[in-house]
Amino acid sequence: MFEAWGHRLYRLRRLTLVLAVLFAVAAGIWGTGVFSKLTSGNTFTPPSSESNRESALATSVFGRNEADVVVLYHSAALTVASPAYRQAVTAELAALPAADVLHATTYWSSGQASTRPTRCCSSRARMTQHAKTLIRPSRTIWPPRRGAGSPRR
Repeated sequence: MFEAWGHRLYRLRRLTLVLAVLFAVAAGIWGTGVFSKLTSGNTFTPPSSESNRESALATSVFGRNEADVVVLYHSAALTVASPAYRQAVTAELAALPAADVLHATTYWSSGQASTRPTRCCSSRARMTQHAKTLIRPSRTIWPPRRGAGSPRR
């Protein structure tokens, strides 16, 4: 069976080549119309899924995640409800060069302050293009600042 098919293809090799080229050209022409029907984005996530609802909730609460710098703070002695904790974090952010920081969001300014005795919080900042060139990605945590009751960074 395969031998007969091979002999037939060999005898009609030029026609087979022409048909293959015509098929490839037709498929290319037909395929260009697909771009208008394709969408970019996540169309596979069901709108009613838990992950999609949580993502929408996070976006409505925190806004889009456009942070260039995220700093995590932790204190072994203080909770985020402590005024000293808040003062230390806001003082740290205030020390950043104002010309390079476009916007900074803290745990308290996000409107999501908790009544739980949490010891960790984060701050996010969007930086100018000049400041972005100075930022080096790092996987290490900076040494904690030692001070009277100040949270670690």
